[in-house]
Amino acid sequence: MRNYSLLRHIGKAVLFGEFQESSPVVMFTAYFDASGTKLAPILTVVGFVSRAKKWDKFNDEWTAILAREQVQSFHMTDFVSSKKEFSGWKGQTERRKKFIADLAECIRRHTNKGFGSSTLISDYNEVNVDFMLQEYAGTPFVMSTRACLGGLTRWCQKKNVLTENTLVIIEKGDDDQGDLIERARLDGFKVIPMLKSDVVAFQAGDLAAWKFRTAINGMCYGPIAEMSDTHKIIRSLEPVRGLVQNNGVCEKESLLKLCKKAGIPRRRVPK
Repeated sequence: MRNYSLLRHIGKAVLFGEFQESSPVVMFTAYFDASGTKLAPILTVVGFVSRAKKWDKFNDEWTAILAREQVQSFHMTDFVSSKKEFSGWKGQTERRKKFIADLAECIRRHTNKGFGSSTLISDYNEVNVDFMLQEYAGTPFVMSTRACLGGLTRWCQKKNVLTENTLVIIEKGDDDQGDLIERARLDGFKVIPMLKSDVVAFQAGDLAAWKFRTAINGMCYGPIAEMSDTHKIIRSLEPVRGLVQNNGVCEKESLLKLCKKAGIPRRRVPK
């Protein structure tokens, strides 16, 4: 498992064996995880930022919670479907509630701020037919992650922290990560991909991103017959409520506003 203190004085050049004396000191580290893909109805990216010492405490407490339940690694899809390490958890409602509540409280105690952004894929594709959205704003993964980085930028400004002193870690192998790294560099961030198995902090993003993506999916595409269905969806977010303060959804209207504000050209002139 990753010792986050090792990242405190590490910049991108260090990780790639190109250390220079002028490399900036890393003051904060943010870890982002994606739930869903560009082939799913919704793609959600969630991440949290904190100092290395707090990430070390997060790591210790998170792994202790897992060890208490004899779980090696937390994956939300396995948990909700009672598969793999959670194969014996089906029907154990109180145990499941306490487990998620304890993990959420661990996130709350040991991170400074959470950021999230979701993209409705069908809306993105529809707007992308008329506007050069992908070329200018990136794919859904790139756009959602950069929306999170926009929130991180504003947080850095409030804390008087330079973005160049804030390291951003994403899961190695994510779609279009090369494009994200380049665009984020222009935004002032160092983005480094790392294996999910090496970074416990990705599991926090996995939990929150799955919760938000599922809730948004239920609101947008689920069979909501009555108000109780809506209340059920809202209640499902209770464990992660307040963890992610900056949390937006990119749907058709907001994407069209983005195209207009950013001057993204049309692919074809309307008749």
